[in-house]
Amino acid sequence: MAEQEVTEPVGATSAKNTGSRKNLMLGGVLLGVMVAEGLVVFVLVKHFGAQPATAEAGGMAGLDPSQGERAAEGVEVEVVRFRAQNERARQLVVYDVSVYATVSKGDEQTFQELIEQKQATIQDRFSSVIRAADPQVLMEADPATLRQQFLQELARVVGDEDMIRGILIPSIVSYREN
Repeated sequence: MAEQEVTEPVGATSAKNTGSRKNLMLGGVLLGVMVAEGLVVFVLVKHFGAQPATAEAGGMAGLDPSQGERAAEGVEVEVVRFRAQNERARQLVVYDVSVYATVSKGDEQTFQELIEQKQATIQDRFSSVIRAADPQVLMEADPATLRQQFLQELARVVGDEDMIRGILIPSIVSYREN
């Protein structure tokens, strides 16, 4: 009895091979199903998907589609230079600001006349924007928020929003009062 060999049952090796075959077949079936799904999705998207949009020239600095020439460039007109203090800051801070507007060449003369007539109103509105502004808005690297607020106020004063193409703020200098 001591010499009796330990033998595996006859069905154990065949069950091991059968299990790996089942796993291999199951993996193949799953891979086939995934490839088929991918092909179906590709065909459906290709067939029902939107075509690429065509590019059109236009906009403020693009080509005028009706004439095929570059749109007229804007003219920079000085609107106002003023000083205003910010009341929302912890310390008293005075800002020295200069504001320019970009208008088309055809509207330049009309715009300058309106600016001269309503100089005090424009300065008052812009000063109120500075006084009410959050100090972080005044310290932004790109004063886009301030430009937008000045554009809205200037459009209200001028009465023609289409006349003004943009607002430029070339300098904002702050002075802290101690």
